[in-house]
Amino acid sequence: MRKVVSIALAAPLAAACFYAEPAWANSSESNAEEEAETFVISANRRAVPLREVGSSVSIVTAEELEAQGIFYVEEALRRLPGVQASSSGARGGQVAVRLRGEESYRTLVLIDGIRVSDAALPQAAVNFGNLTVTAIDRIEVLRGPQALHYGADAIGGVINIVTRRGRERAASLSAEAGSFETYAVRGYVGGSVNAFDFALSGDWSRTDGISAKVEDPSVADDDGYRNLTLHGVAGFQVSDGTRLEVVARFMDAYAQFDGFLFDPDRDLLTEEFAARVSLATDEISGPVRHEIAYNFFQSQRRDLDGGLPTEDFFGTPISRFDGERHEIEYIATLSHANGHGFTAGATYRTEDVETDSLSDTTSALAAFAEWQAEWNGRFFTTLGARFDAPEDYGNHFSLRATTAYLLRVTPGGETKLRASAGTGFRAPSAFERARNASAGLPGLEEETGIGFDVGIDHGFWEDRARMSLTYFDQRIEDEIRFDNVGFTGYFQSSGTSHARGVEASFEAELTPQITLSGGYTYTDATVNSPDAEDGLPRVRRPRHLGSADLDYVGEGERLRLNVNLRGAADAEDGFREFRTDLDDYFVLGAAASYEVANGVELTLRGTNLTDRQYQEVSGFSTPGRAGFAGIRLRY
Repeated sequence: MRKVVSIALAAPLAAACFYAEPAWANSSESNAEEEAETFVISANRRAVPLREVGSSVSIVTAEELEAQGIFYVEEALRRLPGVQASSSGARGGQVAVRLRGEESYRTLVLIDGIRVSDAALPQAAVNFGNLTVTAIDRIEVLRGPQALHYGADAIGGVINIVTRRGRERAASLSAEAGSFETYAVRGYVGGSVNAFDFALSGDWSRTDGISAKVEDPSVADDDGYRNLTLHGVAGFQVSDGTRLEVVARFMDAYAQFDGFLFDPDRDLLTEEFAARVSLATDEISGPVRHEIAYNFFQSQRRDLDGGLPTEDFFGTPISRFDGERHEIEYIATLSHANGHGFTAGATYRTEDVETDSLSDTTSALAAFAEWQAEWNGRFFTTLGARFDAPEDYGNHFSLRATTAYLLRVTPGGETKLRASAGTGFRAPSAFERARNASAGLPGLEEETGIGFDVGIDHGFWEDRARMSLTYFDQRIEDEIRFDNVGFTGYFQSSGTSHARGVEASFEAELTPQITLSGGYTYTDATVNSPDAEDGLPRVRRPRHLGSADLDYVGEGERLRLNVNLRGAADAEDGFREFRTDLDDYFVLGAAASYEVANGVELTLRGTNLTDRQYQEVSGFSTPGRAGFAGIRLRY
């Protein structure tokens, strides 16, 4: 680990040697500094200017989500470098999102600070098929191991979703209809009264969908889906420097799906409830900012066959999956004094899982601290450590270091050299432990991960164009794998699974009205296992992945157009000798909106416009050409 941390601290200084006589720009000449700063929250658990962050981060704003006609979070994530997604057929099916070639359950997902992974899944993860963009203000994707601030499950990185606050009075209502008998309604209202503010939003959608399973023998077996999501945030300014806030989120989803043996009557009912209560101070109240919060997440799933609880081959019910998580956290941040600052915190978390076949309770206590330093306004470093003390497996010690170095190589843009290194881990899930216990197999320990990245962010053309290039390397030790030979349970691989690659992105303002942006990811991720899987590529990870967007904003911003092209190549699915190649593909989409009157917009979007037939999961189809039209009202 010492070697990896050294890379993070030294790489920008070494890379600077490749630039002869950089022309430093003072603040009066810097176009980037004159513009409003972009801040990142997830990297250091506090708002930090993006130009000072050494981690690899992507940000998606609410304005971008709206302009691109996006309704589900996974649609936005697919356009980012380092992010891979695979869908098991129709809307409502399992959608897995992976960072840097890692499994989806090694990516931590937060909504307003609440962990929203389903603890009752075989491996605790999030089904992005149910996650809409309701109330979202921004999405931050933080790549690389992040155990320092977040503990378990953040080996691939963190997807941090931040929702709107009602500090400004606003209201909106939109409706849409289109292909596959799809209908959707979305609403928002927010405002403030004296020291109180609120933001309430919700959306409802339904679709007849498509037949998820390829070559399903059933006739006209479309797999329908519906979703109701409600989200609310209420805040009260207790004093000039202290804020009390309550967050609540509810999701109710129903999905039809085709099971392994083409049973067309399978239904999945999912309910989730999340809540957070926090009390926080800011810099007005003193040099140390405090925040204490209680988080709660509950998930309930029912797998039904013909309206009845599902049973296995032996008649045992396998229909009920309930999970519950409680978490208390405290964070203290010391404001920068002479260029130095500190963040420290502690968390206590419990998880309860109950299904038809198992019941399990776990708990963990953790503490962390991070030092942040600024040197001459151009060199920024962080170094931190964390200690986790779980109840049912070994203690874990985590490290993380980052650095960013600013220089200018052209008169029209700023350049940042950056690097980060860190460790992560994933605890064995309740399902994995119970499966091994019932089969008399050895107990499981946590997986451990280590990774680093080095990159450059460069602005040019008077900062109207920006590019980013990153090399990453990640490794998993003691990986928990399923026995796909004897199908007995789970085992711990003794070797190292490896993922490495390159992430590239760009954005260019071609004219005041036209912007071109995009990204490319090369991922080489391989399996380490004592069986026939050893050395094979990890499944459903395209080696090549790319996306490009062309955006147009008309005079007066009344007309907005977006065209998106994304594609993937060189991916496999299956296991052992049953591996199969997935088709390479490109998918074309477009979205448009036009303000016909003050506060009234018409919307139009199309997906898979070339009607490309492809599979992201072997045996499961994806939707063909589709179109949707709607109206949006604003106040």
